[in-house]
Amino acid sequence: ILGGKMFNGGMNNGVELGHMLLVSGGKYCTCGNNGCIEAYCSATALKQEGIRAMQDTPDSMLNKRTGGKAERMNAKVVIDCAKEGDEAAVKVFDEYVDYLGSAVACMINLLDCECVAIGGGVSAAGEFLFAPLRQNVHKKSFFENHGRVVPAVMGNDAGIIGAAMLKRDQDKKL
Repeated sequence: ILGGKMFNGGMNNGVELGHMLLVSGGKYCTCGNNGCIEAYCSATALKQEGIRAMQDTPDSMLNKRTGGKAERMNAKVVIDCAKEGDEAAVKVFDEYVDYLGSAVACMINLLDCECVAIGGGVSAAGEFLFAPLRQNVHKKSFFENHGRVVPAVMGNDAGIIGAAMLKRDQDKKL
């Protein structure tokens, strides 16, 4: 939001921060590129890393909770197991927070935003996610006094509501 309105960029394409490069030559992203923020900081990325960790550590809680079945893995399983102290899940979660912290710090360094609101299903982890994320972002931000990092008020619905608002705003211009 810029000046009380949705910012759609200079060419009016919208702004897709999730497809900024985070890791050069990194993991494949569904957009067709490699190393995008989405490939590292989405619930899908957390799920995929949970599957990898489950397969690498057969005695982990991740494995027990899913019965060793990849199709039963999701971000919530990873977060729940990390909350309970499962070593494999904690490692996956900490790496996720580190990548997300890098992405948010880059956005803050680039835009000097007042607030970064994180939505999606992972935001439901609450302070279990946001406390270490804020520390990570603060450590990586250029500015000592930077914008807040908060859960999106609309949680998992934020993306779909934002898309609807973008469509509404485009229709108004026609």
